Amino acid sequence: MSDGLAVVEAVCGRCRVWWARWSVRLDAPFAENDVELRTNGTVFGVQAPGGYMQATDGAWFPWRPGTASQFPPGEIRARYVFTCPTGCPSNVVAQTDKLEDVVSRVLRELHARRAETTFTITIDKLLRSIP
Repeated sequence: MSDGLAVVEAVCGRCRVWWARWSVRLDAPFAENDVELRTNGTVFGVQAPGGYMQATDGAWFPWRPGTASQFPPGEIRARYVFTCPTGCPSNVVAQTDKLEDVVSRVLRELHARRAETTFTITIDKLLRSIP
């Protein structure tokens, strides 16, 4: 990693290959930083149960699989679906808002400490580590 950065690095829980890295510059106030996300190829997709999908005939319909059928009309719960770029059988699902909030909280703490470091952790442990 380059100097002057605080980095949160998400790795595969099975093979430890990195999936995503979020970073902020330490030389600027946190509020003025744009959190940079870099990925190791295409490691995640975003799904949004409760949203709308377009059918092959062009009509739009609500996509409410499984428990999403209980969402109030118009409510969407987006989630990241991670897959390991090495092809190992690891897959992780995380709600987008929760993961982004946790990463932001960790980056904010590293920035406050002026910690020029890379914090490496799995997505599961990251989500469990901060309430």
